[in-house]
Amino acid sequence: MTTRTLFAMALAMALACAGGKDDTGEPDDTSGGGTPQLDVLFVLDNSSSMSDSSQGVAELARDLIAALDADGVDYRVGLTTSDVEVLGGQLLTGALSPEQLPALAMTEAVYCEATCWNVNSLPSVPSYTCGDPITQVSVEVLDCVCGVEAWEGRCGSGNEEMLEAAWLDACTGAGGTLADCSDGTLGFNGATSGLGRTGVPLVVFMITDEGDYSRRLNQGEDDPSLYLSLFSDAGVEPIFVVVGPDYDRDNNSLACNSGGGTPWGISRLLTAADTTGGAYAPIEADDGSGCANQDFSSLAQTIAGYAE
Repeated sequence: MTTRTLFAMALAMALACAGGKDDTGEPDDTSGGGTPQLDVLFVLDNSSSMSDSSQGVAELARDLIAALDADGVDYRVGLTTSDVEVLGGQLLTGALSPEQLPALAMTEAVYCEATCWNVNSLPSVPSYTCGDPITQVSVEVLDCVCGVEAWEGRCGSGNEEMLEAAWLDACTGAGGTLADCSDGTLGFNGATSGLGRTGVPLVVFMITDEGDYSRRLNQGEDDPSLYLSLFSDAGVEPIFVVVGPDYDRDNNSLACNSGGGTPWGISRLLTAADTTGGAYAPIEADDGSGCANQDFSSLAQTIAGYAE
């Protein structure tokens, strides 16, 4: 019996015996028709090609939190990036509850820590005053939200490990240690405590313009079953909702591929979404006059609909 199998069995038993605790150590109320609950993990590609989409990510997080609040959902939201060598699936935000001003915290995490901004391409809007609504990300907006120049130098690796980041977060959130959850090749060795509560639906929301290049799968391998089995063996059943390149599965081709993704890299995420009952939306599409970033804000309602 492999070490991975032994750990999966131990983790599953720990989850089963956890006595229905939530992430605060208090009994959860997921059974018996109580308050609807949902956990949402954002996994953001923080490579240099993603800065154009970051405002959309922050706005979707705000819209999602508003939808969850309107529906009276007991939720936890958090954000990590695809750069596991730097974060190891660690949450930049912590597990945010409704009482913790999560919309503000998520905006700060996206803008200040999880985006590789190109200083030379950012507009300057000297008339912007701190606290004004954000209609366009500019140097002044970032200086207000993050602190002067504190948002610079946040570029992640070009090796986007979306599935590995989600697994490390979910595994540590379920009670595993980073040593248990990693495959032994991870350079990150800091403390990690992931998102996730026993018996609560977990949506993994991924945003990338390239795809997945996680270390446990061979280059060119398009089947994410190994990762889906890791989750399942540990008693975690995530729902994958993905924003990624516009993939034509029938022709095995990518349209509007500004990030330089590969069909097999994005097929992993599309298959994960299909297999878990999730959703997939293009980050870019041809609007008739050329490729343009898409508005994926409607996914906020889709994600909120998984609460139970």
